[in-house]
Amino acid sequence: MILRSRSLVLLLAACAMLRGDFAPGDWKLRRAILGDANGLTSIRLDRAVYAGSEANLSDLRVVRDGRDLPYVIETVTEAVLLERRRGSVID
Repeated sequence: MILRSRSLVLLLAACAMLRGDFAPGDWKLRRAILGDANGLTSIRLDRAVYAGSEANLSDLRVVRDGRDLPYVIETVTEAVLLERRRGSVID
């Protein structure tokens, strides 16, 4: 029973330490996201966000009322269509 109590205390202390580095006020780059607070919102990131973030946007966070929100990053790329056509030379 004592071992279980100690384990629980250590687990809670570890969780508190992990949460302790979450200080949005200390972030170098912040942007407001305008949209419906209860639904899905789609945004386009600007050049400053890409320039100030990690290469794979691993440091990107979406926060509301001091809590992390889940998000999905969707990358839109150009599609290249290749077609092969048989041609003939006409003189």
